[in-house]
Parts: sequence; structure tokens; C-alpha cells
Amino acid sequence: MTSKKEAEERKLELERKKQRLAEMREDKRRREEERRRNLLRNIGIENGAASGPPKTLLQKDLDEILEPVGIPSLPPIEQSPAAKSDSQAIFSSE
Repeated sequence: MTSKKEAEERKLELERKKQRLAEMREDKRRREEERRRNLLRNIGIENGAASGPPKTLLQKDLDEILEPVGIPSLPPIEQSPAAKSDSQAIFSSE
């Protein structure tokens, strides 16, 4: 009779240990998932992904950046000979 009781106690203890192990695994999985989410969030912030819409440069800002290195912000637009004669005809007819 005692061996049946001992067997049942061991069985119950084994079930408790299995349950505890399952809880530990679930806790570990949750912590790992939270760590991953935090890492992704931090990476996004460091890369500027979470800082809102991308900034655009104004023409004035672009001029300030390019001028010290000697690059004109707006390159001169050359007209073809045909376009020059067309524009001269338009302006002379007025």
C-alpha cells in the first residue's frame, strides 16, 4: 500500500515539476520577446525611423551646405540654339 502512495506522490511531484518547467519556459519566451521588441524599437530610434517624417532641405539650407565647397546649388541651364531663337522670337514679338 505504501508503494502505491509513494508512486502517486512521485507522480504528483513530477507533474508539479513539469508545470513549473512549462511556466519557466513561458516566462523566458516572454522576456526574450520583450527584449527583441525593445531592441527593434531602439534600433529604429537610433536610425531615425521613429523620429517622424524625413526632413527636407530648403533651398537656403542647400545653398549653405554647397557654397563652402564651391558647388553651385542650381547649375546654369544651357539652352540649345533652337531654344534660344524661339525665346528671342517670343520676346521680340511682344
